[in-house]
Amino acid sequence: MNSLSERLGTALSGKYSVVREIGRGGMSYVFLAQDLKHHRQVALKVLRPELAVSVGGERFLREIEIGASLQHPHILPLFDSGEADGLLYYSMPYVEGETLREKLRRETQLELAEALSIAQQVSDAVAYAHSHNVVHRDIKPENILLTDGHALVADFGVARALTEAGGEELTGSGMAVGTPTYMSPEQALAASDIDQRSDVYSLGLVVYEMLAGEPPFTGPTPVAVLARHANEQVPPLEVVRPNVPSGVVMVIEKALEKVPADRYQTASAFGHALNEGVSSGARLVRAEVERRRRSIAAAATAVLAAVLLVWWLATGSAVAPDPDWVIVYPLEVSGEVGPADAGLGEDNAYLIWNALDGRSSLKWINALDRVDDSSELAQLSAQRRRAIARSVGAGFYLSGRTWLEGDNWRTYLTLYDVLSDSVVARADTIGPRNAARLLGVQAVGELLLRFLPEETVDVSAIAGRNAEAVQTFVQAERHFHAGRFVQAFEYYGEAVRLDSAFALAAVKAAQAASWSHEVETATDLIAVALAHAETLTPKHLHFALGIEAFLTAKADTAVYHFERALTIDWEWTEAWTGLGEVYMHLLPRNSPQDSLAKDAFSRVYQNTSGSAPALYHLIEFAIWDEELRRATELLAQYRSASPETAGYAVSKLELMLRCAEGGPQAVDWEVEVLEDPTQVGQAARSLGAGGTYPGCALSAWRAIRAHAPPDNYSTTPKYYSIISALAGADVHDLADSVANEMREDIFVLNEWRLWFLGVWAAHSGRVDEARVIRDTLSARAATTGDRTTSLVARSMSAHVALADGDTTLAIRLFDALTPNASRVC
Repeated sequence: MNSLSERLGTALSGKYSVVREIGRGGMSYVFLAQDLKHHRQVALKVLRPELAVSVGGERFLREIEIGASLQHPHILPLFDSGEADGLLYYSMPYVEGETLREKLRRETQLELAEALSIAQQVSDAVAYAHSHNVVHRDIKPENILLTDGHALVADFGVARALTEAGGEELTGSGMAVGTPTYMSPEQALAASDIDQRSDVYSLGLVVYEMLAGEPPFTGPTPVAVLARHANEQVPPLEVVRPNVPSGVVMVIEKALEKVPADRYQTASAFGHALNEGVSSGARLVRAEVERRRRSIAAAATAVLAAVLLVWWLATGSAVAPDPDWVIVYPLEVSGEVGPADAGLGEDNAYLIWNALDGRSSLKWINALDRVDDSSELAQLSAQRRRAIARSVGAGFYLSGRTWLEGDNWRTYLTLYDVLSDSVVARADTIGPRNAARLLGVQAVGELLLRFLPEETVDVSAIAGRNAEAVQTFVQAERHFHAGRFVQAFEYYGEAVRLDSAFALAAVKAAQAASWSHEVETATDLIAVALAHAETLTPKHLHFALGIEAFLTAKADTAVYHFERALTIDWEWTEAWTGLGEVYMHLLPRNSPQDSLAKDAFSRVYQNTSGSAPALYHLIEFAIWDEELRRATELLAQYRSASPETAGYAVSKLELMLRCAEGGPQAVDWEVEVLEDPTQVGQAARSLGAGGTYPGCALSAWRAIRAHAPPDNYSTTPKYYSIISALAGADVHDLADSVANEMREDIFVLNEWRLWFLGVWAAHSGRVDEARVIRDTLSARAATTGDRTTSLVARSMSAHVALADGDTTLAIRLFDALTPNASRVC
């Protein structure tokens, strides 16, 4: 960038004095400069050289004069434009203040009144420009300047000038000028007839972001973002900001309709509707909105395909680099190192990624998660690193080297621009041997101060932690990413023991414990993490709250927090896994929830094919769907994904698959039950789900009843037959047999066994027996004050009311139940 600054300063030496770079975007670099003739500071914008190559300079300057003619109190005027030394530039006033993007980075969400005030000022500016036949085409927070409560829209006419001047070089190749996050569907298709309704869509996105704290559609690449614009409904704003008037919500939804004819036809109409939405509570008719959405659903697939084709033509085989994404490569380790330093390069990459994930305006990709073989990553050539970065859509890549210098380690990092293949920032640091794994985090903090001087990036979540705890944490990361969750849990837990304020380690330890069904331990660890919530990023905080809700069976709360985490990072596999687990275990087992769980785990599988939890459940789904060949293939992947910890789960899945393929006679049930009755019970419960394999489930229940050892028979598998019978499986005789045995010791049974017996009695028409159990449970709850006993007693009261035929009372009692027991899978 220094070379560009020097080149520009030399070319304009008699006209401007270039002071420093103050910003950059997808189309230009921005410099603070002194206008020598008029003795004033200006913002000098220079088109990116690679973009200028495709633009006819003379025509660009002629077209941009149209934007320069606009005079409005909320439009930043254009002072000057020209060409110097092959560089196309234009200048405008330098405004003291900040951009809307900078304000949103600091505050995330704006007050309703402030957001609507900004929206009104911008819509006035846009409407004025439209009346002069100028469509902005790049409305976004970066182009909205704020000073003393006054909003100014910058770069009017620039996108139009680029499109017109680019001619066939741009439009013929299908290149769409604009910013994908704020681009209308028709603009994404590089349509030739873009009109004012495209700006209405973009402004609607900006208003949504001011209220929600993030744009409705994000993704790791421009293609992913444009695909979501074309194919997905806008996430409900009222979920994030329930106090926003419904009229305002409806106005924004109308502005974001996919078809231009369904939006507000003018920016003035949009601004007026926003004011009406607040003052009168005006509402759009939801039925009409839904009708419109259904009417374009069939076209959405075609639009999506067209969007992908446009961007493929524009960028070739590589994805267009996104300037907000950075891929982090393992550091190269130079010189001789000892056993304690093995894996030092990869460890630094893990820690850099963890330290920055969610802590800056940039999105960070761990290269170790994007390749099958990580052993060669540190030794790749710069050309190969750039190619990988382009393939995943990253605008930058970070690499470095670490080496022993005397008794200390030195670490040197370099940040590269993928598009120009140039260095944009460097930093290095030196430290003692026991802190070698922290040096990369310390260096990247310094590097970001130079690259993002307007941001304060706090890396203390990693850099400020105990060095031994950090070293243990990174060992946990290695095990976790290899699918060894038991070992990962042990290392994460040790990291927390070494540093009790290590909130990120506590969150990940709780996650690993949850996946290993260590519910109490996971609950304790989440409590540790939330006690230091101030060190967590917003997405990790939502994730922690989601785990907490999942562990306490609060399904709706868990779904809310996992979805909030995903709105921050749509590709986050751990959050998708958490969401899938909620739908799988806590919500009613019917087709919509099954579908949602399957979708969540499929997303995880697509992003990280070695995810053991996702593979486990996808194998179950494949068996239920009678896709047995696919189940076999996934089972082979599951074995390799988690070879040291999947043994028990593999045995259950193999048992299910064997019976699904060969029928009940293919399994020696007596041998299986004698070896592990609990595993057989779990397999039977799963085989009976949805009624796909009733013969297998029934054979398993009968084998448990006949052959389970006495010391094991009193455990959970004993009650699976009652659960299955209640769900409609043909195992009533077996359930009656189990109930008769339990009934003899009714007053020494614990609350859960009493509940099983009482619900079965109510289901079987023995209402008097059910009432006795209800009264017994109620008395125990009153005596002990135990929350679980109270919940079970109230549930039993609802079942008795249902058996009595009082459905109104039963529904009221069921509705009043709030799950508060630990999750049981």
